Amino acid sequence: MEFKFNISNSWDIAFHHGHSAFRLLALVYEVENEYIAKKESLNELEYGHAEYLMVLSSLGALTTNMIRVSTASIMMFQAMMEALINDSLERENILSSINKSGTFNDKWTKALKVLDQDESSFTKYKKNIYTKYRNPLVHPKNLGSGDFDDLSFSRLYKGFYSGWDAYNKLYDGLKHPHSENSWEIMCEKYALPNKL
Repeated sequence: MEFKFNISNSWDIAFHHGHSAFRLLALVYEVENEYIAKKESLNELEYGHAEYLMVLSSLGALTTNMIRVSTASIMMFQAMMEALINDSLERENILSSINKSGTFNDKWTKALKVLDQDESSFTKYKKNIYTKYRNPLVHPKNLGSGDFDDLSFSRLYKGFYSGWDAYNKLYDGLKHPHSENSWEIMCEKYALPNKL
């Protein structure tokens, strides 16, 4: 069998990465819900017995799955954010003053400024996803024990929402607006809650 991926530009890449990130976020949601249910079930089991130990063991496996799907989701969402800004810098004359070789942060903040768009959503994304998780995953220097212990579906969801809102603002400024409920459309497509 031969696949025809029909990927011809950076927008196609951004589209692919965005959908991959949401699909992976849906897996994060499933894993976290399963973990919570199993952890709560320990209260009904007798400590040290076989069933208790089996559930305890499965919590370890779910923890491993949680970090795997969470980090994959982070990387796909970040790849989408990078492809979006790079595609915009290539295609849009209004952004021609921005250095295409600049940092991720510089490209996004300068583009939003040029387009007279609020930067607060991008700032939240940068703090809560890019700096908190993406950077240590890509450049794993000086990691401390527990650096990812606050990783959760809720934290990723809120961080991705901020990134998605920055994406909306970028495209609003470029006069290519999304539908007002684009976040909800993606959440519905991947069986995620519309709001937290």
